[in-house]
Amino acid sequence: MYEINIFSSPFDAVTPAPNGKERVGHASEIVRYDEDFVKPALFLADRAVLKTTRVDAYLDEFREASAASMFAPAKAFAFWISRSRDPEQLDRYGIDPKDLLSEEEMETWERVLESPSSREFTDEEIDEFNFADAYRKHRAETGNRAEPETRFRHRVQPLTSARAAIFKSRADSFLSARLNAMPTTVIRQEPWDSTVRTQYQKFLDTRVGEHAASDRMVEQMETAVLHSVAGVMLDPAVSYGLGVRGATPAEIGSAATVSGAVELMRMVGGLSELPLDEVVEVREELHPYLQPFRGFLLETSAAANLEDADALEQGRLLQIAWEAEVAPAISDMRIHVEGATFKRNALDLFSSASDATKTLGMAVGAAWASGLTGIAALSVAAAAAPPTLTALVSSIRAKQDVRHNRAYFVHGLEKVTRKG
Repeated sequence: MYEINIFSSPFDAVTPAPNGKERVGHASEIVRYDEDFVKPALFLADRAVLKTTRVDAYLDEFREASAASMFAPAKAFAFWISRSRDPEQLDRYGIDPKDLLSEEEMETWERVLESPSSREFTDEEIDEFNFADAYRKHRAETGNRAEPETRFRHRVQPLTSARAAIFKSRADSFLSARLNAMPTTVIRQEPWDSTVRTQYQKFLDTRVGEHAASDRMVEQMETAVLHSVAGVMLDPAVSYGLGVRGATPAEIGSAATVSGAVELMRMVGGLSELPLDEVVEVREELHPYLQPFRGFLLETSAAANLEDADALEQGRLLQIAWEAEVAPAISDMRIHVEGATFKRNALDLFSSASDATKTLGMAVGAAWASGLTGIAALSVAAAAAPPTLTALVSSIRAKQDVRHNRAYFVHGLEKVTRKG
């Protein structure tokens, strides 16, 4: 089974704002980028693992949605929105001003909810933090504060629900329904950063520095690329970024070959028009022809010497490879497909047979063209027309040869798309 790990950075490809800001406004384009980027790879590989920052974005937004009703985030948001009363923010979250806290309420809740153990923690205490122990200690120290916390969360529930809904909507905007519908045996979607997203991890990252989470995400991606046992495919932004970080062609040269083969697959007629929803079904139908064509494209890409070329030059080299190797192979395959047609074989044989056979052959051909293909008619014709049997055998053998042709996948794809 041939597996490809696909590394995608759709925000760099789609989002014009610096540092990925306003990324949610481009979510549909980001999703579409990943869908279009991965589609030809699904025909090159038996299984693909798409590692994309789109999933990282989904997990970040989902973390905020899940944490919205927790006491600390709930209190912070409720107090902030109630103090600001910004009409734009109220409209953004869909909050009714009647649900906001008054100044008197906030003062009261501050007194009631004040923690008896509020203090700064040392770095050692933070590093050794244990959630279970902290929870038990919290319950012992606050005791009668548990009920006020519950009442407070109930009071601000309209505010926290509105906030959770916004983050859930943002998270969902990064999901690809089409890719999610595919079996995980065909494609899995994973983040660059495998670290579990929790509020505590967010706190730890904040202590390290503003870019701690993004730095870890890039480091994990780089490690995954350099240590991948499976084939690796990189989008242009990832390839460029790894080069900037010092990765050498010796370390990621095979990625250029795989990416080149995928780009050659992308050039196959009909593939770009094929809906992503139909990829799995078409793959299954054309499975016998995928492996030979995959090998052909990988060999062609490897021979193009893409490793030391920049993205623009790689595109030129692949276009040359297509015209020099792939297009002629497809043309040759089509000639063989024509030669494997039974009627064509029959006409060729009839045209070279004796006059008597030719006459009989023309009669059979006319009967065939007229639709007279009943069992009785064919039995009589076959008994008296050896060239017809020869044509049948020739057609069967030619079709068997064609289907072992490395480019037959293209013909199969054309048939499937025409049928659809």
